[in-house]
This record gives sequence, structure tokens and C-alpha cells, in this order.
Amino acid sequence: MFVVNSSYSKNDIYAILNVPRAAQGGAWDTGYRKYEGDIYVFANIGVAGRTGHNHHNYRDKGDLVWFSKSKATPETPLVREMIKGVSKVHIFTRENSSDPFTYQGIGKAKAVKGSQPVQIRWSLQNIKHAPSVQNTWQALVEQANKSLTHKEIFYSGKGEEYNISAVTDDYILIHSTIEEELTRNMFYAAIGKLDRNHRIRVGTLLPSAAMETTLVWFISTLNWDEEESNIISVQDVEKESSGDEIESPVTEARDDDQKKTILTNLRLRKGQKKLRDNLFKLYGKLCCITGSAVEDTLHACHIIPHSKSGNNQSTNALLLRSDIHDLFDADLLGINPDTLQISVKPHLNGSLYEELDGKTLLDRSDGKRPDFEALRARWIMFLNRK
Repeated sequence: MFVVNSSYSKNDIYAILNVPRAAQGGAWDTGYRKYEGDIYVFANIGVAGRTGHNHHNYRDKGDLVWFSKSKATPETPLVREMIKGVSKVHIFTRENSSDPFTYQGIGKAKAVKGSQPVQIRWSLQNIKHAPSVQNTWQALVEQANKSLTHKEIFYSGKGEEYNISAVTDDYILIHSTIEEELTRNMFYAAIGKLDRNHRIRVGTLLPSAAMETTLVWFISTLNWDEEESNIISVQDVEKESSGDEIESPVTEARDDDQKKTILTNLRLRKGQKKLRDNLFKLYGKLCCITGSAVEDTLHACHIIPHSKSGNNQSTNALLLRSDIHDLFDADLLGINPDTLQISVKPHLNGSLYEELDGKTLLDRSDGKRPDFEALRARWIMFLNRK
């Protein structure tokens, strides 16, 4: 949720934690606050806070030596919780009262002195953190800019059409029948909800379907479930496999693990559902090389692999029948970027694939071509394939 050494204003923190306006300020501004089970400590180091109080907090050998409010004792309920480790304690510091706070991590009470105020020596646990929400917002802005440049249409889980009409560092403007604004703070609030739940009912994450669709479409670790009723984080699934790797047949595993591996590889092999749905619309549910209409065999095939490019735009993808996908991945079948004609390697002479040689790629319904530079890179790989 928070990233060590990243800076956050109080408004950032409110947005990430989805703190209602009525619950903001007040106790949040007095040094420490409990919210939804966790405790948040805000410490000024070597400088007085905005209230004029200087508690003389300091860093010592990687620890933070921190002082409670002047009237607090070790038996004050919130201080007692901190000392006993009943709740997670998130520690933020700053060395200038006009600066945002820097997140230091989860604190563990290492030593306690004094009775009023209480002095706690915090050790900062070495924990792993999720990607910064600031970085994720920038990734969303970057993908939205690409979509705006290419004038691409994208789709909700139920098939509604949207496009991006404007992008700034602070908001993304989404067009459907009306224009709606997804702001940075709305995004932070949504990510905060997902960090805590990992599965959110469609219609409850953001105020509109257009905003939810934009978030899911352009953030690679989000997707809809099979019923299109929930927005889910698929990051854990994607970490388990980098793409087409198949578990070795000599490696034994429990039945549940085997099933999970098969489902994971099947999902990744077919590509993200949102990209596949887009390609279905653009190619009329036909393989763009063979014209096959058997939907269960059609895959979203990246021209330049997503693991190398991070590009989920439809211009970097083709809708291919599963066996054609295999041939394309193996560079046994190539697409001339100038003519969009298909070529097959001599290895395939005498097979049913020989008849594909010289065919032309199907047109997309929006009149756009697949990305020229991506096709050229793959064409060179095809030509160099022995």
C-alpha cells in the first residue's frame, strides 16, 4: 500500500486509505492515529511540527527514537497497543514541517523508556512492498496517452465502448456518451481498496463504469472475473508464471497445484481477457490469418511479447488460432510488415500450413493496421530463423 522512502502528503494518505472527509484532520494531525486496525505515526525529526511542538525525535543507527504526546503514559490505550505490537504501526517522518512525509515502513517497539511522555525506540522491519501508487498512476497515464495517440476504443466487461479524450498528470478524461474525469486522488482511493480486498464488486470501486473500465483496461495486474461481476487483482497469478513455461512433467505436485498451474498457463497463453475481447470485435471473431471462427481456439497473440514491451495495445496483437499462434511464436510463420502477406518456412512444405503462404492478413474493422515497427521486428526474426 505504501512504499518505503516514498513521499506522501496527508491528502495522498487519505486517498490511499479511502478515509471519508468527515474523518480527516483532527487526530490525524496530532502525531498518531488509529484507523481500520492499523496505527499511523507521523514524526517530525529535528524540527517542530506545524502545531509548534518539538518532541525531539531522532534517528539512531537505523532506528527511530520517538516521543509520544506529553501527557501520554505507557498505559495510554493507543501507546500500549504500539508497545505490545497489537496493531501494525506505519511510521512516516519528515525533517521540514512544510514537506510531505516519507514512509519509513512498519515499526516494532524495540525499547521503551519514561513514563510521561513515553520514549519508544522503533526498529523498522525489512518488509516487501507493492509497487508505488504514484508509479502505478504514472503507468496508467502513460497507457492512456498511448490510447489517445492511437485513437483506440476499449471495452468494459459488458461490451460498452470508451475512448480517452484528454490526459494530464492529474486526471484522465474518458469519453462514452458523456465525458467523465478520473482524477489522481480517485485512483489512489481505488488502489487502496484493492490493496485491502483484492476483489471488488463491479460498480463499487469507482463512481462509474467508464472509470472502472479505464482502470482495469490499462493496469496490467487488474482484470474482471469470468462472470464480469468483480474486479480482481491478478498480480499473484502472473508472478507464478512468466508466460509459456509449462511445469516439467517429472515434477510431482498435489492435484490442486497442478490444476492451478494449468489454469494459470491457459489464462496467460490466451492473453488478458480484455485484450482478447477487443481483438474479437476488431477481427469479427475470426483468426486473422486462417479465418477460423471457432472461438475457443482463438488467442490474443502479442506481436512483441508483453514481457518485453509491456504493450497491451491492440495494434501490438493479433487474433490467431492456437496452432497458428504456436507457429508465429516459433518464427515458422511470418508477416511482411509492408504487404501484410503471410510467409511460411520451408519446414512446413507438404503440411496443411503450406497453403497459408502468400495469404494476406484480415483487415481490422477500425481500418487500422497492426504496429509496423513491431511487425518489422518479428519479420526480421522470421527471416533469420533457420
